Amino acid sequence: MIRAGVAVSTEEDTERAAQEATAAALDRAGLDSADWALVFATPAHRPAYSRMLGAVARTCGSSSVVGCCGVGVLASDREIEGGFGVAVLVVTSDTLSAWPFFVREADDWRAVAEACRAASAGAPERDRGAGLLVLLPDPSLGRLDRVLSMAVDSFGEVPVVGGARGSTGVAGSPGPTAAGVTASSSTVGIAGAAPTASAPGVAAPR
Repeated sequence: MIRAGVAVSTEEDTERAAQEATAAALDRAGLDSADWALVFATPAHRPAYSRMLGAVARTCGSSSVVGCCGVGVLASDREIEGGFGVAVLVVTSDTLSAWPFFVREADDWRAVAEACRAASAGAPERDRGAGLLVLLPDPSLGRLDRVLSMAVDSFGEVPVVGGARGSTGVAGSPGPTAAGVTASSSTVGIAGAAPTASAPGVAAPR
C-alpha cells in the first residue's frame, strides 16, 4: 500500500513554508511521518534552500528528501509563479522502497546503481535493483540526453521520469537539492524498488 499527500505553502519565511507544506501534506495523507519526500521551491526562497531541506526532513521524520527549484510550483489544484512557493510530496509505503541519490560524475551513477542492487538483495531476483528512477538534473549539465544515457547504462532498462529545473534568470541560482546538499552541475533523484528488511539511504560520494 502506498500513502501519499501533497501541499503547498506561500509563506515568505522559507523554513516556516517548508514546515507548513510538509505538515499539511502529512495531514492530507493521514500520516505522522513519511518514508521520503520531494520538495520544489520557487527562486524567491533561494537564500535558504538548505534550511528548507532540513525543515522538510525534520517535519516528515525522514532524511530521504530531494527536490529542485523552479519558476513555479504546484500541488493538487494550486499553482504559484513569480512569488514565494514551496510544494511538498510525502510518501510512505510497505510495497515500495525509495532511496535518494546525488551524482556529479559518470562513476557516481555506477556507485548508486550498485548500492541500490545491494540494498534490495533480499528481494526476489526480478525485483532487485531500481524499478523506477525520478531524475532532477541541472540544465547546466548541457545535453540532458547524456544524463539519461548514463542513468540507463548504470541501472539498465528501467522506467524514468523527471524534469530539469526552469531557468530563473538569477545568476548562480542553486540547482538540485538532496539530503542537505544544494549544488549546481549535478543530478538528484529517487530510485524506487521493492522493499527489503533493511533499505539504507543511497548517496554517491560528493
